[in-house]
Parts: sequence; structure tokens; C-alpha cells
Amino acid sequence: MNNQKIKIIFFHPYSSIGGADLSIAKVINNLNNKYYSIDFICIKRKKNTVSLNSYVNIYNLNSTRSIFGILKFRKIIKENLKKNYKKIIIFSNQNFANILSFVSIIGLGNKVKIIGYERNHISELSFYFDFKDKIKKIILKTLIKLFYPKFDRIITNSKESSNDLSQFINSKVFTFYNLFKFQNIKKKRLNRNKFVNILSIGRLEKQKDQITLLKAIKIVKNKVKIKLKIIGSGSQYATLKDFINNNNLRKEVKLLKENKDVSKFYLSSDLFILSSLYEGFPNVLIESIIYNLPIISSNCKSGPREILSNSIVSNKFNIGNHRGLSNKILYFTKNKKKFYKNNLILKKNLDKYNFKKTLERYNKLFANL
Repeated sequence: MNNQKIKIIFFHPYSSIGGADLSIAKVINNLNNKYYSIDFICIKRKKNTVSLNSYVNIYNLNSTRSIFGILKFRKIIKENLKKNYKKIIIFSNQNFANILSFVSIIGLGNKVKIIGYERNHISELSFYFDFKDKIKKIILKTLIKLFYPKFDRIITNSKESSNDLSQFINSKVFTFYNLFKFQNIKKKRLNRNKFVNILSIGRLEKQKDQITLLKAIKIVKNKVKIKLKIIGSGSQYATLKDFINNNNLRKEVKLLKENKDVSKFYLSSDLFILSSLYEGFPNVLIESIIYNLPIISSNCKSGPREILSNSIVSNKFNIGNHRGLSNKILYFTKNKKKFYKNNLILKKNLDKYNFKKTLERYNKLFANL
């Protein structure tokens, strides 16, 4: 009966196949429907996206903008209030969606609880890509500071992100890591050739700063034999394609569309590079460690610092510094053994991201909210 269950409404505005989508799906698909009734609400949901269990009710609001979906979202919540659930929890993802979720439940009573999940570091709102973007982010920062202390819980996916956000809003923020199941991957053989296969996986957006990676490849290609595969899709595809063509990188670089099964790319690569301006908790770094794939990462806030904190090699570069990145790539080619040894050390520290422990924390959170 409904009065024995907790209704959880996951709100993720733009559902596709990115890291955030995979993380949310892992939580949803591992919740026991004996205790939970689950809804998944989005503004737009791509056809090629992650799969959810059959008992999950999926609502695609099909609004042109997130703000236009507020009334539809509120209507769904009000319908659930009539069904006598033990409690209703809104689990919202991404800062602007969190604000919209909070506005949607105003006046609906104490039975509706709200959790806001910040999946990027708060520094995201200090990177302005144009004037319009600057105004939008200034407004968003103001609303976050005003509304977040009123949420039932604010959580992030890394300790640094939680600490910095907590200071910004002057309220407690909790850390819930993404869910990872650690496979026993056969140890990669050390590639002793000068040829280096580099892998980068992520949305093709300004946040991921693949332009810095391409600039570094332009420098390195005349010094070592190199191949780069960038896997992803997004608004920067044409910009990246033009850079590749205009800088004679077609032989060295391939842009590949996002793929649900990227295991073959991890296994066939020698080095993984993350070039982001900011992150929350990049799943790709954990996956690289699991696949015994050496890593070079920007020193961005916040996840990479935590994941790579025990590194014994110099594998981080300053954000946007393509020359620094090119030097790290060349350093890797001369110190491959150290990088592979480093991965074994990083792998020993993955226990804190234990799947069962994190899932148990989610169940406690939902039960005690």
C-alpha cells in the first residue's frame, strides 16, 4: 500500500548519457521498490539515454525551458500528495533545477521534503563564457545563497565541493559519493612503444575545455607519435572539429560520438586526460583507475584533487594551461612505469567509494529525512 512506501521524485532536467545521468540511474535502479515508489522527471529526455527499471514512472515534461515546467512539475507532486505516501521526497539535480524544485513545492506542506544535489563545484558559477552567461550565474549564485539553507538536505559528490559550498551558503552540506561497482579488470600491459594512445571522455561543452587538450596535442605531435580519441557530444562539436581541421590534427585526433559501452576504449588506450575547468566528481577518473589506465588531469575543483590526492607522480596541470599539459604528456612518455605504479596505489584507495556503503547511506537518508 502507498502509505507504507516513500515516494521519491528524481528531477534531472536534461537526461542524456553523461556522468550525472549514469550516477542518478545507479541510485534509482538499486532502490528497492518494496519500500519506494519512484518517479523520474525531466524537461527533455534524449532517445539514447541510460535505462531505468520498469517500475520507475518516467515523466518527460517537454518544456522549451526549465522554468516553463514548474507548473507541470507542481501538478505531479500534488497528485502524489493525494496517494497517502509515508512521505514525498524531491531529489533534485543541478543548481538551477534545485531552485526550480524548491519554488515548485512552496506551500505544499511538511510532507514534501527536498534534497538538492550539486554535481559541480560552486566555482562553476565563477566561469563566465559571455555577458549573458555572467548575468545568469550571478542571479543563480544569489538564489543559491538565499534558498539552499532552507532545503532539507544539500549534498555534493566530493569533500572539497561540500566544504566550499557549506562556507558559501553558511549551512551544512553532506558528501555522498557516486556509486561504483569495481570490476576485476585484467592488468593492462605497459606499452613500450613511442606511440601513445590518449583517451578523453566527456560532454563537448566549454566546461570540459577540450580546446586546451587539442592545443597541447598540437605541440606534442611533432615530438612523439600520438593518437587522441575524444568521446562525447555537445554544443562545442563544431568548434572542436574546426580547430582539428584548421591545425592539421586530422591524423592525430578523432571525435567520436558518445557511446554506452566505452570499456574497449579504456582497454585500448595508454593514457587518460581530463581537461575540465571545473568538476563535481568525474566518474571517468575512477573508471580509468579501475581499468589500470594512467591519468593526467587538470587541477580543477573539486573531484580530481580528491581522487588523485595520493599520486606519486606529477599528473596534474593548471586549468587552461595547454603548455603545462603538453609537458605532462611528454613526461608520461618517459615515465610510463611510474604512472602504472601510481594507478596501483590509487586503486588501493577506492574503498571509500564502496557501492554498498554509499547505497546504505542513501537508504538511511531517505528513511530519516
